[in-house]
Amino acid sequence: MKTKLFASLLAAAAISTSGTRAADCACETARPGPSEHPGSLPVLLCTDAVSKELKLTSAQATSLGAIRSAFRSSARRLTAQAPSTPAARRAAAEKLAALKSNADAEALAVLTPAQRSRIGQIEHRVLGGTMLLSPSVQKKLQLTPAQTAKISALKQSGEDFTAAVNKRFENGEISHHDRLATLRANRIKLAGAMTKILSPAQRQTLKSLAGVPAAAK
Repeated sequence: MKTKLFASLLAAAAISTSGTRAADCACETARPGPSEHPGSLPVLLCTDAVSKELKLTSAQATSLGAIRSAFRSSARRLTAQAPSTPAARRAAAEKLAALKSNADAEALAVLTPAQRSRIGQIEHRVLGGTMLLSPSVQKKLQLTPAQTAKISALKQSGEDFTAAVNKRFENGEISHHDRLATLRANRIKLAGAMTKILSPAQRQTLKSLAGVPAAAK
């Protein structure tokens, strides 16, 4: 039951982190407000591939693991309250978004300046077009009002789709595995649709923000 409630409150699409072991743990983000980090930084930082690329120390890894565990524990306690009305669910989602924001900030504080710069590039590699939801990325790419409006519409479409999928999961119509697979597929589809909104020059700038993978250096 707690798992179903947790799923129902996570209104944004599951973040598929292909290319790293983060694919094994669907990082889901809360719905309210724009975020600089569409995915969960503590979860991403705790994957083996990212930890090795950033050369995290054992002390850093321990701290990040504690942040990730604390976030998950707090989120589970929040969702265990079982909000029954749309207003209560929205309020819980806002609290969940605040928890995520705090956890992201705590995770970044553990990193060195160089590691913080690198994790930003890794986020771009992992999330692709989903990073267009980040206000700072929109600013860097100098999106037009029309482009921003289209991205916002796609975001809303994704949230509506996720809510419908989560409802099917709550009703026992689909399995947890199928839910995550469906959300990942839709996230990838939406990321591609967002990227197509960009001009060729903007797409090149977005690509450059991902830097060069460590293995390719």
